[in-house]
Amino acid sequence: MDKVLRLVALAGALFIVVVASTHILLGQSWIPGTTAVTPTLDSEHRFYSSLFLMYGLALGWCAQDLPKRREVFHFLLLTLFVGGLTRVVSLVAAGWPHPMFVVLGAVELIVPPVVWRLSVTAQTT
Repeated sequence: MDKVLRLVALAGALFIVVVASTHILLGQSWIPGTTAVTPTLDSEHRFYSSLFLMYGLALGWCAQDLPKRREVFHFLLLTLFVGGLTRVVSLVAAGWPHPMFVVLGAVELIVPPVVWRLSVTAQTT
């Protein structure tokens, strides 16, 4: 099971690093459903994208040795889940985003608990 979890974590890490890098390099212009932003919002967006980049690198680091880094891996899963919860807050506060972000929110709310459970199961077997 750890091999499957490792592949899932590595795939997720690669995806996150690519997406975060794109956000850093291109800003918000490539995101569906966005409009021009102020320099302040652009700066803020690229800053948070760097944190997302580091999240992806941390996820990849965990995948290299899940048995030893399982607690950090679980923390990263929780972090992604909390990110999904913040999308719900945004939905309530600002309305429905582009459908792509609805899907991303669903992934962020569903995948972490499932992977966490698989990880705990792998740890006990």
